[in-house]
Formats: sequence, C-alpha cells, structure tokens
Amino acid sequence: MLLKYLSEHEEKLRHVIHEFEVTGNEHALNTWCYEYLNKHPIVQHHDCDAPFSQLSTKEIMQVIIHQHKQVIDLYRYLHERADIPSAEELMETLKSFEEHEMMQMVQSANRLEDL
Repeated sequence: MLLKYLSEHEEKLRHVIHEFEVTGNEHALNTWCYEYLNKHPIVQHHDCDAPFSQLSTKEIMQVIIHQHKQVIDLYRYLHERADIPSAEELMETLKSFEEHEMMQMVQSANRLEDL
C-alpha cells in the first residue's frame, strides 16, 4: 500500500513541477541546475541498495525523505541564485511546496504504518 501511495504522490509532484517548468525561465534554471548538480549530485540512499520491495516501511520512508531533502536543497540553491522577482518567487513556491508535500507523505506513511 505504501509503494502505491508513494507512486501516486510522486506522479502528482511530477505534474506540478511540469507546470512550473512551462512558466519559468528555463534557460537560467537549467544553467543553475547543471552548476548545482555538478557540485552536489542527487544520489540514491547510499546505505541500502535493496529494491523497495525488500525494505520495511520505515526504510522506504528514510530513502524517500533523503531524496526529497536533496531536491529541497536544490530549490534553496536556485532560490539564492534567482536574479528576478518572478524566478525568486517560483523557487520559493517550489521549495515550500516540496517541504509541504514531504511532510504530508510522512504523515500518511505513519498512518499506514498504524493500520
């Protein structure tokens, strides 16, 4: 149940991010993303190479939280580099959205665990 929930939740995030891509300054964002990712690559949870099907709910959530925190760090970096108010607002919105969604995922996973 957790994997199905996470899959649906990630699909929702993908859709929202796509909408932001359509409205943002793609060239500047891509340049800053490349710069950031060269210095701080987004990595899978390095403590475990097992597929999710072999992990406990707690282990899965640790991996998911780790990955989302890396994305939040990227948005924070992009926010600091924004040179126009609309780009700054976009990055703040994305960062806040990602933080909120991560909290919601954790709460929902905890509820699933209680079942």
